[in-house]
Amino acid sequence: MISIDSFRSLVRQVIGYDFDENNAQREVVNHDGNDVLMIVAGPGSGKTAILVLRALRHVLVDNILPETIL
Repeated sequence: MISIDSFRSLVRQVIGYDFDENNAQREVVNHDGNDVLMIVAGPGSGKTAILVLRALRHVLVDNILPETIL
């Protein structure tokens, strides 16, 4: 398990994505996993990438088993 700051740093290093550039995307990744989340965004806005990063955050930071995410 790693901290959220370490996760953000790794994402920045590995794929060059900075969560601070887009507030809406940062909110999706940081959203509390216990609440329902609905994402509405246009084509090409990064929905798939953000959902993948959110799932990775749950596994690496929140210590949630991958098979229980969906």
